[in-house]
Amino acid sequence: MGQKLVRTEIRKGLRAYDEHRYDEAVQTWQTVLARVKDDSKKFEILGYLLRAHEDAGRLKQMLLNSVAQLNLITARYQAKQKKRKDRKDRKDRKVSNKSNNNKRVKKESKKTRKTNEFYWKHLSVAYLNLARSNVKLCEYHKAICYSHHCIQTEMLLNGNGSSDLTTLPRHYSPLAVTLSPVASISHLPLHGYAYLTQAQAYVGLGEFPKALQHYDVALEVANARCDSILAMLVCIGYGDMFLSLGDTFSALGWYKRAYGHLKTPKISETRSGPQLCPVTPAASRYQRLLNQRVSDCNRKMGRTVEAMETCEEAMRLALKHSDRLLQGKCLITFAKIHNSNNDIDRSVPRFECALSILSEIGFRSGEAEAFQGLADTAASQRNFRSAIEFNLKALNTSRAIGSKLIMLKCHENLKGLFGWLNEKDKSALHDRYAQQLILEMDLRCDVCGETIGNVRARLDHLSCGHIIHNRCASHLSRSTLGRSNRKRPCPSCRRKSFLDPLCYA
Repeated sequence: MGQKLVRTEIRKGLRAYDEHRYDEAVQTWQTVLARVKDDSKKFEILGYLLRAHEDAGRLKQMLLNSVAQLNLITARYQAKQKKRKDRKDRKDRKVSNKSNNNKRVKKESKKTRKTNEFYWKHLSVAYLNLARSNVKLCEYHKAICYSHHCIQTEMLLNGNGSSDLTTLPRHYSPLAVTLSPVASISHLPLHGYAYLTQAQAYVGLGEFPKALQHYDVALEVANARCDSILAMLVCIGYGDMFLSLGDTFSALGWYKRAYGHLKTPKISETRSGPQLCPVTPAASRYQRLLNQRVSDCNRKMGRTVEAMETCEEAMRLALKHSDRLLQGKCLITFAKIHNSNNDIDRSVPRFECALSILSEIGFRSGEAEAFQGLADTAASQRNFRSAIEFNLKALNTSRAIGSKLIMLKCHENLKGLFGWLNEKDKSALHDRYAQQLILEMDLRCDVCGETIGNVRARLDHLSCGHIIHNRCASHLSRSTLGRSNRKRPCPSCRRKSFLDPLCYA
């Protein structure tokens, strides 16, 4: 297929994508992909397919396209290396003049450098897409690993000025970058998105101090690069984390900041964009996503009418754009609103429908949340055996993905349910599991000693990453022993740390 025809077909797919006809866009790009021979064009088309599947909530297809990108670029590099080695061997057998041989080596090194730059540049994008796909499929450890590879590859190509992996320090850790000035990595285009992906994975695993450190770096990179898309995604990530910990006020503040970034021309005029930029979809996707998040905040704050209206708008947009993932999340929010209104007959079918959708696309943390909702519904009807069964299903799902926060909620629910049934041994066992998870996640405010997330309360986090209650911040920041120049150290890590909360409305 000629280059002009390829460009025409790609633009045809982009027009269908902009009009939210994802199936038509995918079919057009797949037809072009089967005919085109240029590897760089194939890589670009796979990126477009990845974006369309992500916007439609087809997470497994998104992962398959990410793997195809990695396989394509790796196969190209290996073929080039083999061809170069064969050519070198043939010339070595013919050339005996040393001076001519030296000239040939210099000329070939330039070709090698150009090939390596192409390879590492596209490889870092493929690693980032793999990391983002695995986060959405709740494969958090894989996502962290691929994000590390993305950071390493881009640092070797741009930061260190080399494309040889042997120059990487033996004990290199991307966390070391979080302690370095942001100016040293702000010129790297994918670093902010890689740190954002790592932070999302750490939130999924319940490692909140690490998540806060990575969110801080991603936000500073976004501000240094004036990247509105990255800044908005980081704000959404902060809001999701604080919402999961019960701080609805701070979460709502972060979502409002995300709305502010959403209105910037840089986002509102963007469409699918070049695939070396990792995330550049249309603003409508973020609009419906934020509506669902704000609806969940309003529900937890007791504003059921506002929550219902916002969630209906999010569901309308999700149905219009065929976003299966968001449809499942909206159904869970609807069901919880009906539960708070004691409308059980309407909540159960929505939980079951959400469970069916999320199981189909592979979003396992959503499955666990749906199981927990069904358990709460059964417990409200005093059907404790059914509630225990649903909680055990949620517990097994959360264990499979390593989500400690969902596991903690399941153990606390099972503790109460077995207590109602007067099975004290099982209740005590789940209580021990819950206390162990609280210690592992650092979810105890060491100023007041209370568990974070049990009740709705505003939170602050210290510069070391540990989380405390907002009401305890004034106590921690008071001077000790009458010396006003000294501050209380962080009770968790026992090192000096000044209060630096990022959560505000």
